[in-house]
Amino acid sequence: MPRAFVVGNAAWDETLHLAALPVPGASVHVRRGAAGPGGKGLNQAVALARAGVVVTLVAAVGEDAAGERVAVALEAEGLGAGVVRRLGVATDWSGVLVSDTGENAILSTRHAADSLDAKTAIAGLASAAPGDLCLLQGNLTSGTTAAVIAEARRRGMRIALNPSPVVAGFAPLLAQVDALFLNREEALAFARATTPEAVRALGAGQAVITLGAEGALLVRADGAVLLVEAVRVAAVDPTGAGDAFLGTALAQAARRSWRLDGAALRAGAAAAALAASRPGAFAALPSREELAAIIAAR
Repeated sequence: MPRAFVVGNAAWDETLHLAALPVPGASVHVRRGAAGPGGKGLNQAVALARAGVVVTLVAAVGEDAAGERVAVALEAEGLGAGVVRRLGVATDWSGVLVSDTGENAILSTRHAADSLDAKTAIAGLASAAPGDLCLLQGNLTSGTTAAVIAEARRRGMRIALNPSPVVAGFAPLLAQVDALFLNREEALAFARATTPEAVRALGAGQAVITLGAEGALLVRADGAVLLVEAVRVAAVDPTGAGDAFLGTALAQAARRSWRLDGAALRAGAAAAALAASRPGAFAALPSREELAAIIAAR
């Protein structure tokens, strides 16, 4: 099976529960929830690894207590080798706001992620071979992301991008990837619509739009379109669901040179449902045993 190189961020997450997401000017009471490792890069790397893919994570943390906790957690997952320690930089932090109705919003710093320069990020691909996957998100600078994409292309890798959070400078990069993962808000930001035509115009070889309870839409450059239904679940916290979906869908597609299809999306939907039924992001990710069963069933 080809390997995956995830070049992204690693952070320390804290969950805050509240009755409803705040509006501008509001002061609200919150209830502190779970705290643990997080960041989209870290979560997606863990989901891929637990689903059976050999993963290298390239990410930066600070030389502080939070960075040490993140590093320990990654060592336990077998992903600690690519973590870069940055002296004088604080480990990134995310505050995950979760409402009583299951909606969420995420506040994140990006000091450590910004410190991951192009040279260091590219060095993380040193052992990559043609056919391996390079997975990126929206947490690194557009310059570093563009440099990693160029190096991955030079090495004959397949490239997947989840441009979240949305950064305007990423728009020209979308057409340079083989697989694009967007949620509804991200699709609206980049394509102005969630229709197959609008998404296909972004130029990626294949794109997946996650639509919450409406399922997930696969759009290919060759004209193919497929809608896969969501798995119904009593949602507790949707924070980690998107990362569980992406990692599991790609792991299921790894056996087909990372080609996404109905089986991949159905596996992703099952993993997302499990994650949404549990509190937290990293803590909610399905286990190796759960993901093995999900992938074997598709």
